[in-house]
Amino acid sequence: MIVARHKKSRVFMLIIAAVMFAATLSIGALLDGGLKVLAADEIHVTHTVSFDKGGGTGTAEDKIVTRGEPYGELPTLTKDGYTFAGWYTLDNVRVGAWTEVTATESHFLYAKWIPGSATGYLFTLSFDRRGGTGTAEDKIIVFGEAYGTLPVVTKERDTFDGWYTKNGDKITKESIVIIGESHYLYARWASDPVWSPGKGPNLGAGPSGLNWAPWTFGGLGVGIIIAIIVLLIITGRKHSSAG
Repeated sequence: MIVARHKKSRVFMLIIAAVMFAATLSIGALLDGGLKVLAADEIHVTHTVSFDKGGGTGTAEDKIVTRGEPYGELPTLTKDGYTFAGWYTLDNVRVGAWTEVTATESHFLYAKWIPGSATGYLFTLSFDRRGGTGTAEDKIIVFGEAYGTLPVVTKERDTFDGWYTKNGDKITKESIVIIGESHYLYARWASDPVWSPGKGPNLGAGPSGLNWAPWTFGGLGVGIIIAIIVLLIITGRKHSSAG
């Protein structure tokens, strides 16, 4: 009879531990989901971007952008006697299609113009493979002309998505050089998150830009701890009763 009671007690303790464990995991999952919803509410805020053409001609209508996401396609303008050098913030930070929206309110982007006489200047183009392999030597480029042939690099377990400026403009061999100085192009990989304005590729996210679910793992850990505590308490009471 005593042996049977001990067996029933052990089964009872295991059932309690399993219930507590499952309950804590559920709470952890709910907390995780709640935190993700809050983060999404904070990030996915939309703003209106307006364009100051600076005397240029071409369509540049207001557009809606979402905080935390890229600006997307931006208008291209023309101006007699000048070369269009892209869009800039009020703080003179260049903004490209892949640049992440970090502004906390609606804002303007300003067209930058370089006098046409600058066309023909020579600059050095360098390549940051960012962990990729393959030949990517410096080359001379001409302001106002196409970049020409660009190297192709590879990276294990990733896909090469082309060359980008530090502000997120994708550059192809047909792209016109509008940066009036020697500069780098950065390899972009399929696993990369969005670009941060003026800072190049944003490498601050988790592996492959995935969102972590810390509360799920936290729930697992807390569940194990609670299960152990419950077992210790019940075991202690059984021993006290036996004594």
